[in-house]
Amino acid sequence: MFKFISRTENMPVGAIATCVGLGTLSAVYGNLGFMGARHLVMAAAILVWLGALVKLTRYRKTFAKDYSQVVPGSLYATFAMLTMIIGSYLFMFNQPFGKALWLAGIILQVIHILVFSYRNLFRNLKMETFVPTWFVTYVGFLVSVTVGVEKGMPNLLLVIVYYGFVAYVILFPFLVYRLIKYPLPPALSMTRAIFLAPNSLVLVGYLTVAGMPQHALEPNHPFVFAIYGLLFVTLFYVAWKLPAWLRAPFNPGFSALTFPTAIALVATNRMFNFLLNNGYETLGNFLRGFFGVQLWVTTALISYVAYGFLRLLFNSEKT
Repeated sequence: MFKFISRTENMPVGAIATCVGLGTLSAVYGNLGFMGARHLVMAAAILVWLGALVKLTRYRKTFAKDYSQVVPGSLYATFAMLTMIIGSYLFMFNQPFGKALWLAGIILQVIHILVFSYRNLFRNLKMETFVPTWFVTYVGFLVSVTVGVEKGMPNLLLVIVYYGFVAYVILFPFLVYRLIKYPLPPALSMTRAIFLAPNSLVLVGYLTVAGMPQHALEPNHPFVFAIYGLLFVTLFYVAWKLPAWLRAPFNPGFSALTFPTAIALVATNRMFNFLLNNGYETLGNFLRGFFGVQLWVTTALISYVAYGFLRLLFNSEKT
């Protein structure tokens, strides 16, 4: 136990981000009927969450040093996101506790957004640190919607969807311009995969809120097609770049491939159901087949990254 606690001091924030991806992927498998896999993955995610909590409370100086750097700092939003996901999972067993943990994740995300914005947006904005990981801080908030349907707070979810869409619309063109005008250094190249996440979160969040009985909104079909079309193009871009990225030695930056690919899988699932339910049978059946391929690729990719972090954990002295 003491060895576990001492190792949490050097836990990379990428390990938390990877568990967000694992938790999201496990929910897909749970919906497919593989609840054993979901329980196993969420047990591991809870263990990592506890380790991160120890780091944030016991090793505050180390955490503060990490958080002062813009890129790792932006990724600490994944701690709040993982809190929401674990809260949603535990809601199945204890509704008051699960809901409280989910709400705690929302509060943590709000605090993080305010602190991060003050430090890195209003006080010290730099082009070299304005990178796709900013999506995690600002648009990652929509995770609360994707896992929050049963919590009985539809108006809160609607507000978060509006916020997430505005954040997406503001950030997306500026980040695209930044990447075209000022290419990323090799160490941050993999963060381009994060572009999968905001497209997916906006789509899933929008369809989730639209389908709630309290709102009963009719989804705007051109909007849904436009968002998923952009996601589909991004998926092929990531698939094209993936072999080059995977040839690099494993490092914590590989976490950029986890949650974005997992939430893109959820978005494809929601999209083919939307198509089939609205009379687009040919396109819906095509996407259902595509979902099967995407499921295997995403599972293999996230498993590889999780294995890499396990190796870092058990070889932390050498690393």
